[in-house]
Amino acid sequence: MGTYQEVVRRLQPIIGPLHTSLQQGISYAETLHGPEGFDRKIDLHFWAHTARRRAADLLREAGLNAEVEGQVSRLSAILVQYNNVWLRVLRPEIHKGRVRVPVPGRSATRQAFYRQDPVLEDLEGPAADNILLLWQDEAGMLREPMTLVRPTGGDHLRRNLTLDWMGDMELRMASLRAADLDALQPRVMYRQIGSDSA
Repeated sequence: MGTYQEVVRRLQPIIGPLHTSLQQGISYAETLHGPEGFDRKIDLHFWAHTARRRAADLLREAGLNAEVEGQVSRLSAILVQYNNVWLRVLRPEIHKGRVRVPVPGRSATRQAFYRQDPVLEDLEGPAADNILLLWQDEAGMLREPMTLVRPTGGDHLRRNLTLDWMGDMELRMASLRAADLDALQPRVMYRQIGSDSA
């Protein structure tokens, strides 16, 4: 089981490319949708998918294994595999002005990801950690910090969402020393049985 510190340490080399690609994806979506007259509030899923698609293209150009998965919806994500971590990059749910970890819904694939089932059955070695990376933007800029979450289960009901930990991921972490990474603490640790949702 990957702790917050271990996961950040494994992801450290790609924090910069993740940040840059998401920011460029956001900028691309802003420039494409503005002149074309699309209203982001009305065409929210289209805007977000454009940002994701551009970010995934840039991550692949940087040499990473990154694919846009899912249909054009709030649950569609970029799936990135790196250093024994499967990273599902997606936007959080916003409910009454509050940011929440999205539930996996009725998708068997997303539910398996949240349960920490292997993404690929034929991988040898230690099991990879399935991690959520939640991002938001404001006024065309990627908001910091982004949020890393290690889910442990869930379905279409929020009360069934279970999490291990939640912690920040900031661009500055790309240049932290090993000792500084070891000193990082998650924002929230959840109970393993009957854990509360964010």
